Amino acid sequence: IDDVAYGSSSAFAAGATTALDMSLLDLNHIEVLRGPQGTLYGAGAMGGVVKYVTNEPDTSEFSGKVSVGASTTKGGGAGNTVSGVVNVPLKQDFAALRVAAFHDHDGGWVDVLGPAAGKDLNKGDTNGGRVALLVEPSARFHVRATALTQNIERDNSNYTDVDPATGKPVDGWNQRTQVLREPHSVRTSMGSVDLEYDFGAARLNSITSWQRSKMSLRYDLTPVYAPLITQFFGYTPDTVGEDEHTSVRKTTQEFRLTSSAGGAVEWLAGLYWDKETGDLAQHVFDTGGGAGAIPVLADLDLPSRYEEIAGYGDVTWNATSSLALTGGVRVAQNKQDFTQNASGPLVGGSLPTAHSKETPKTWLATARYALTKTSNVYVRIASGYRPGGPNAVLDDPQTGLPTAPTTFQHDSLWSYEAGYKGDLFDNTLSLE
Repeated sequence: IDDVAYGSSSAFAAGATTALDMSLLDLNHIEVLRGPQGTLYGAGAMGGVVKYVTNEPDTSEFSGKVSVGASTTKGGGAGNTVSGVVNVPLKQDFAALRVAAFHDHDGGWVDVLGPAAGKDLNKGDTNGGRVALLVEPSARFHVRATALTQNIERDNSNYTDVDPATGKPVDGWNQRTQVLREPHSVRTSMGSVDLEYDFGAARLNSITSWQRSKMSLRYDLTPVYAPLITQFFGYTPDTVGEDEHTSVRKTTQEFRLTSSAGGAVEWLAGLYWDKETGDLAQHVFDTGGGAGAIPVLADLDLPSRYEEIAGYGDVTWNATSSLALTGGVRVAQNKQDFTQNASGPLVGGSLPTAHSKETPKTWLATARYALTKTSNVYVRIASGYRPGGPNAVLDDPQTGLPTAPTTFQHDSLWSYEAGYKGDLFDNTLSLE
């Protein structure tokens, strides 16, 4: 979001399975940067980056807008959206405040059959807001402070079951049999301060951010776990469910120095620091089942910590008016801790805290030749990575050696690309 990376960088707090589902709140535009983008954006940008660029406060004039919308889904319910934005200059050409808020209701389309029956049960609401303050003490110095929050709540999951043998839905295309309903919520909060000073030959940015994300969800595990519990524990449970709660606290600090554009040599250099604490709690329960029932089948608490420091930079040499050559590198070091606290008959117990440390490097090389002012050909080589991490494992009591690898390795890739890009016929056709 603007210049702040969202979400967990590790594998322990749902970082590999969650992405920012941000409503289109007062956006200026969206950039889709194809990957890998590891040199500038670091860990996790193997596939690329989706960048939300928001509107800045305007110090020159008061403005605002309100929008409403309505929708309907085939086989589902009706939805609606209400949003508003107001821009207030606090002092002409010096400071301004911009406030945006929205409410979105999704009508849902998944009908649940069985004990948890209901129609369009994946309906729910998304609410959020954003406050941005811009202060410009001088023509060279800018301060931007932003805070945003968003809360997604749904009454049930939005998927249906498919028979793997036939590839067809077990029930209907929008139907699913459930014993328990599966509500979920995702709350995202983020604050950032961007200090920018223009020295003329270069521009310095200091970007500080804080974020918190919390996700809660429930799974209906009855179809899978009930037969197993009957087999191993000798009774049949009425329902088996799992409540899962994930939280991430993340603080980042980035210093970036960017040269002015248009010279024979253009460059960018930066330092980046990231500290994250995550927690994943899982509670597997049985709501009944008569004599011999085990109410708490598993309790797990999986705290983790991730800390990274990195230096990066790239240089572009405009060799001629048509030819530009770019090279870039990023060197990072991350340290991680992971602990498994567990109890209950379905899990093997707690494990000691495990640690890992990596020093990955990512690279970029690009050559671009301008055929005309609006078209060019290029070649690009780039690398990317996604962090590995520690495994919490027990030692063999006889040998004293770990019973499994104590770490898992990172993902990495190299990408090789050649292409053409052009805006043709007075920008009426864009071709890549």
